[in-house]
Amino acid sequence: MSALMRRASSATPLSRSTLSIAITDLVAEYTLRHVFSNRGKNPIEIVYSFPVPLDAAFLGLTATVAGQTLAARVQLKAKAEHEYDDAIAEGHSAVLLSAPEPGLLCVNLGNLKPDEEGEIVLRFATSLRVADGCARLNLPLTHRPRYGKWRLDDLSTPRHDFAVEHPLSLDVCVTGLLGASHARCLSHAAAFHAKAEQQVLQLDDALMDRDVAVVFELSEALQPTVRCVTDGEATLGMISIPVPSNDTQAQPVDLVLLLDCSGSMQGDAIAQSQSALNAVAKALSPEDRIQIIRFGSTCQPLFRRPLKATPLVCASIQELIPLIQSDMGGTEMGMALDSAQRHIPVPTAGRRRAIILITDGAVQPGDIADQQSQLATLGIPTFVVAVGSTAGVEVLQPLAEKTQAVLERAVPMEPIDACVMRLFRRASKAPVSANLKWPEGLEVELSPMSLAFPGEVLTFAARWIGLTTGEVRIGIASPETALKLPLTHATSDPAI
Repeated sequence: MSALMRRASSATPLSRSTLSIAITDLVAEYTLRHVFSNRGKNPIEIVYSFPVPLDAAFLGLTATVAGQTLAARVQLKAKAEHEYDDAIAEGHSAVLLSAPEPGLLCVNLGNLKPDEEGEIVLRFATSLRVADGCARLNLPLTHRPRYGKWRLDDLSTPRHDFAVEHPLSLDVCVTGLLGASHARCLSHAAAFHAKAEQQVLQLDDALMDRDVAVVFELSEALQPTVRCVTDGEATLGMISIPVPSNDTQAQPVDLVLLLDCSGSMQGDAIAQSQSALNAVAKALSPEDRIQIIRFGSTCQPLFRRPLKATPLVCASIQELIPLIQSDMGGTEMGMALDSAQRHIPVPTAGRRRAIILITDGAVQPGDIADQQSQLATLGIPTFVVAVGSTAGVEVLQPLAEKTQAVLERAVPMEPIDACVMRLFRRASKAPVSANLKWPEGLEVELSPMSLAFPGEVLTFAARWIGLTTGEVRIGIASPETALKLPLTHATSDPAI
């Protein structure tokens, strides 16, 4: 959270915030409510920016200023800015919401008068990811200082003041598929409690100083589901298919392990990176090839070339673990990705190629744009472990997704070796592909499939006009799966 005031003051106008999360099945709707107060003697304009998940759907914004509640409507950027500026110039209250870059929203709240409060309420929906028998929700609430310069105008650029504390009330309610699962809050010292066929968590004395991370341990396998919801005159179908895990699909992998050894990794982060390297060394098969690169302001490959993971090589890796230290300066991630790409062997039939990047770095999108494009073109999946609260997920997640890979979050104090091993297992397998056959005569517009690996949940979204009848047939090649799922009656569900 970043708040700016167009007046000279060290105080913050953000007096309190509330985050309410409602999780139904694998969809989370959340409402973020901020209350601002003007304790000064002159009207102020508040400009504040905040992060959102890259895959979040924006459901709406309302603002209450001077006793009047305003609802947002979407307009062209230039028209919205002109109307907002005109309203402020005439002394009226107004609110402007914009998205200066992916994963970042900025709200302008204008002409908050002395001793007046203004309230902003934002609503979003996002999905939970399922892997290794767990479903996980991550909601970003904080900006992290980035390595490099922002490419935003001065007012939209987040500022950081670690001395300022923003109070937060947090409540989570879980129903549906996860209602009876064992739930843990990784980010806050709080426990879930069962209540009338649902689980609830409530915190009244938290601070907006960290992201929210919740994980659910699935007690039994999820079942395939179809949800049909109204979308104007059309119907939107959401299909979720748990894909069985299949270890026989694993292929030998040519792996580059890219370890951030910059100064910011000092402490627990670098110790956990050492543990992760030890875990990978034990999991490698003799047919795998491995290269390890330390990076910071420079790059340092530990081997001259990728080596077969023989018992001797794996023992050597464990002897090299003490070299993994946070002693390499800054975070030149673009250079590191270039180095990793050069050390990946050429494609070979029957083998997978992958990079696993472990970093707490928050870089600018332009710093790795060229490398992201090259890795995607070359078909080199680049998996990412984003360590701690400082990692720039809004930049690192597109890197993973564009290269047909996955990002894993590890919040502060969460062991990262489990994250690394989940990515290592994915690296040895191809993403799941599927084909769908719809009822005859139904013209369907199908959105791109979600990326999923064996043992995860594959999601489809389709849109059509007409009656919701019949069934959809789904075939998955590997592991071989065939399903017939009936299309249900369409209901209203804005979050879906």
